[in-house]
Amino acid sequence: MYEYEHFDGYDYTTFDIIAADLDRRLITVAVTYIGKISVVTYDLYEDRNGLYFEYTRHLFDSEF
Repeated sequence: MYEYEHFDGYDYTTFDIIAADLDRRLITVAVTYIGKISVVTYDLYEDRNGLYFEYTRHLFDSEF
């Protein structure tokens, strides 16, 4: 499992990649933010730098 951390200037967000389906262009990620964990599936996009997904923190606002 791959883990990435992002610091937005206030808090850290940790992304643990659980699964990636390249045929369907989906990625499932466990996202940890301010002590809360959520498992979310995102669309995968590709540009000249490679694959990526777009994360928005408002998902946590609606869940908690």
